[in-house]
Amino acid sequence: MPPIPQPARREPRALRVRRRPLPLAGPPEIAGGVAKWEGVRVEGTPAEVAATGRAAFFDCDLDGLSLAGERIELRLVDCTATALDFANAELPGLELTCSVLRDSRLVGAALGGVFRDVVVTDSLLDLASLRMCKLSRCEFRECSLVEAGLYAAELESVLFDGCDLTAADFSGATFATSELRRCEMQGIRGVEALRGARIPLADLLPITPLLADALGIVPTE
Repeated sequence: MPPIPQPARREPRALRVRRRPLPLAGPPEIAGGVAKWEGVRVEGTPAEVAATGRAAFFDCDLDGLSLAGERIELRLVDCTATALDFANAELPGLELTCSVLRDSRLVGAALGGVFRDVVVTDSLLDLASLRMCKLSRCEFRECSLVEAGLYAAELESVLFDGCDLTAADFSGATFATSELRRCEMQGIRGVEALRGARIPLADLLPITPLLADALGIVPTE
């Protein structure tokens, strides 16, 4: 019988092209205890973010937003973000939708929530927790996710391209129409969760012992 065709991975929805630079952000709208900015350029970290503990950005350009070590409820929708510093931040209920993150530092961050149509490039997510997150139509390009935790995460149409996944934990995760390309995968935990992911043969060879162990295969000479 011929092989059953696999459904193609769906790419993230592209941000619309801006025709002109956004105006610099002023004070936010505060509604329901949430500091909200829309259609502006946000440079640095507005004081209202820490003051309210709840922030939402819609159709914004962000540069240098720092939430390092903070506990914040955060939404980014239709945003581009550069040089974020979320190191060791706790972001329960995080929502990232149709957004692009570049050159950012999320080391040790607890990123609990939903990622939809998100592209993350050249960023550090070592030791970050995406435990039980739902990721759909997302791309991670040239990122470091050393010892990142994706326990029981749901990944649908997710691409890891040129990423360092050394000792990342995928235990209990599920992959649907997802791909891993040119990734370092030595020491991955929960390697059996990669079932269904598309991975080039050349990338699989270095983790053959892990796969054999997960399947109970006993190598012989």
